[in-house]
Amino acid sequence: CAPSLEAESVPIDKPRFISFVVPTVTPAGGSAIRVQLVSLYNPSDPQPLNQPDYSAREGEFRYLNALVDAGGDPVYECPDSNAFGTSYPCATVGCQPEYRDWAGIFGGQTVYMTGNAIIPDSQFALTHLPPVCEGIEETCNTGVADLVLNTARWGDTNAEDGSRVNVTDIVNTVDTMKQVFGAPAEFRTYSHDPDPLPHISSVNITDVVNTVDAQKLLSYQLLVYPCP
Repeated sequence: CAPSLEAESVPIDKPRFISFVVPTVTPAGGSAIRVQLVSLYNPSDPQPLNQPDYSAREGEFRYLNALVDAGGDPVYECPDSNAFGTSYPCATVGCQPEYRDWAGIFGGQTVYMTGNAIIPDSQFALTHLPPVCEGIEETCNTGVADLVLNTARWGDTNAEDGSRVNVTDIVNTVDTMKQVFGAPAEFRTYSHDPDPLPHISSVNITDVVNTVDAQKLLSYQLLVYPCP
């Protein structure tokens, strides 16, 4: 059996990322991490208004994939645009399972995973799959997911203040973009691109505009692509 995934010790609000602690042991032959799209962009949430309908993608599966550089080599650390010379463990989601020694790569660390299907105000169920699941990932070991994780509301970088998206969130995003010391980490304020590439494109003016739009109650509009 594959060891269970664990939640990060202090959950942080992230509209375009989910995060979890990778086990320190990988089964012989590697393992895969399945991500089920349980509930996408809850239409009952009062903010923002005029939400698009993502329900057609609910129930689909994605998988933990490594980000890759221009040469096709895996990238496991992304530079954090809010600080100086620091980075964070990062990954993406894809349509095909990747069986890797994830414990050897990330073991014991909190990994921040993004991608086209990781969208705001949504819920995802993660399951760590052993090698015996190869080829039958969607039906293998489907009893109970290791983790159920939620993304933050669109534009919300600080739900702890108890309010909806406001000027504080805009300031947070600006500070991250400007690399102000002590600003929120990139994975809290990153919102741009349908296929996020945080190792290539850090928080920029598009993220600021997105947060302003969220404060105006404009809806998240980026598509969630179906798998081939």
